[in-house]
Amino acid sequence: MSTWDTYFQTYLRPISKSWTEYDVKKYANWYFGWIKFIEKKFYISFYSKKVFEIGSGAGGVCYLLNQLGANIVGSDISRMMVKKAKRNISSVPFVYCDIQKKIPSRIKYDYIMGFEVLEHLNNPTKGIVNIYKALKTKGMFIGSTPYPFPKNLIDPTHVNVKYPEQWKKLFIDSGFKNVICQPLSFLPLLWRINRSLNISLPFYVSLPGFVSTTLLVAER
Repeated sequence: MSTWDTYFQTYLRPISKSWTEYDVKKYANWYFGWIKFIEKKFYISFYSKKVFEIGSGAGGVCYLLNQLGANIVGSDISRMMVKKAKRNISSVPFVYCDIQKKIPSRIKYDYIMGFEVLEHLNNPTKGIVNIYKALKTKGMFIGSTPYPFPKNLIDPTHVNVKYPEQWKKLFIDSGFKNVICQPLSFLPLLWRINRSLNISLPFYVSLPGFVSTTLLVAER
């Protein structure tokens, strides 16, 4: 079992170790509020767009974007999770991808997405450059990475937790323009009751239980 296969059995405190379709829908409920915020805030429609997601994990985001009519391809660095995602969401293609090496496709994408991924990279600049290369002109990266509150530094795989201005500089230095760093926090647990209750707050919250992250939107 690889390091990243082990990650999905430990640090994420998985809903289950089997990673079934039920788990996919749970994560889709969690990310529902994220996608709705992005659509409304940035006037984005994913319908018929070519989208590549890095760090898909169980496939919750891919599940949602597929429902929205996107031509979505999911990926992960864990071969175990790629295998399980293929089994659980047969209508979405999933591939193995180490973003620090390359995106395994000759297609240029309208959007590349990566939620809570960049902080895991030993060399995020390599990953950002590879994202840039795989986007169409005017294509956009949309992703997130935790704000450096102490609670977000506990996970030992969070090797590059940075402040928003640091991320912005990395993206600009890699060729991106119109880089937006949007504070974003979510109320704890309510999404488990109903996905519409995963209310997004446009500021950082350091309180325990809140997910507090920087939403990154950058144009090629």
